[in-house]
Amino acid sequence: MADIKGVFTNCLQTYFSRELIMEKQPFYLTKRTLPSGKKVWYYYYYNNFGERTVPKSTGETNKQKAFNFCIRLLSMNNLANKKVLFKDYAKDWFTPNCQWYKDKNSNRPIKKNTIVSYLSDLNVHLLPYFGNMEIDKIFPSHIKSFRSYLSDNGLSHPSINRVVAVMKVMMGYALDEKLIKENPVSKNIKILSNTIIREAFTLEEVKELLYPEWEDYGCWLFTLVGVITGMRISEINGLQLKQLHTNYIEVNQQYSAYQIQAVKTEEPRFVTCPEQLIRMMIDYCDEREFVFHGKRNQFIPMDKSYFYIEFRKHYTEEMKKRKGKAKLTFHSLRHFFNTYLTYKGVQEKKINFLMGHSTKKGSMFDLYTTWSPEMYKDVLEIQKDLLKELIE
Repeated sequence: MADIKGVFTNCLQTYFSRELIMEKQPFYLTKRTLPSGKKVWYYYYYNNFGERTVPKSTGETNKQKAFNFCIRLLSMNNLANKKVLFKDYAKDWFTPNCQWYKDKNSNRPIKKNTIVSYLSDLNVHLLPYFGNMEIDKIFPSHIKSFRSYLSDNGLSHPSINRVVAVMKVMMGYALDEKLIKENPVSKNIKILSNTIIREAFTLEEVKELLYPEWEDYGCWLFTLVGVITGMRISEINGLQLKQLHTNYIEVNQQYSAYQIQAVKTEEPRFVTCPEQLIRMMIDYCDEREFVFHGKRNQFIPMDKSYFYIEFRKHYTEEMKKRKGKAKLTFHSLRHFFNTYLTYKGVQEKKINFLMGHSTKKGSMFDLYTTWSPEMYKDVLEIQKDLLKELIE
């Protein structure tokens, strides 16, 4: 009987000691000497039954690096070192908790727009495509297929390069953490050319685009604003009533990556706009939060995918045939506005300000703080004449 009690007591002591170990420390490091003589750190831990697991290699000869390796596995709830899915690895990326964020922020503060852009690329493009793939089974061939997939879905070359660059950064850290053997976004992955410069719409093409009148008046008005002001599509998409003034628009925000944020250059500006067009936007807005509101949800901006469908419906056959550098997009309206003002003899400095082209840091701010409508009377008259020609 005494022996049975002793065995039982030993079992309890063993069990509780293991429980205490498990609570105290999630893993342990031990150094092993390989047949080659190389000394590598291994780790082990206690499973849910209090049993010590077989030690696994960290691949590191430095204890601190081995410790960091285990911490990373622990953050992914993967001490068993099972196959890591991309979606699990992507958890917490581009947040203050990830190593990339800490590394970048140690040099200089990361811009909010950068984080928003990277998170958008991750959630909208990378996770839907790679999410359920094992991270060490993603190869260069997958990256090439992914790039083609993005192109087929209408992304521009610069946008594709940006998304792939985000993937390259993430996989670079995975390589450092020894989760993969090589970065699939290798130097052999050719970067798509960013040198395509879209041609501008001609005045005749603008007229053909706007008429006959569109079934969706909101999309037609959206396009007209692009023609008359040269504003970026995301800037028009994020327009609110508070930005509209007599004969000008205060361009200090855009709607991008599903939220309101600073304009692309992070430098606000004023853009002249005929009072007639301002009134048309106010009437269409009808006191809603956004001038160009959503069709189903009128408390958010118009869906750009929906707008693009409506916009392209009004391409003539000749417009559709234009490919490569001659391909026309909504951005081509900015080129039209720029070209039209140049043709009318407007000073380059004025055009740069209206377009939001910053020639040097602070130059836009200087103009913004000293701006007045009287400074751009010549531009406003040109816009009034153009508007009259287009809608009357």
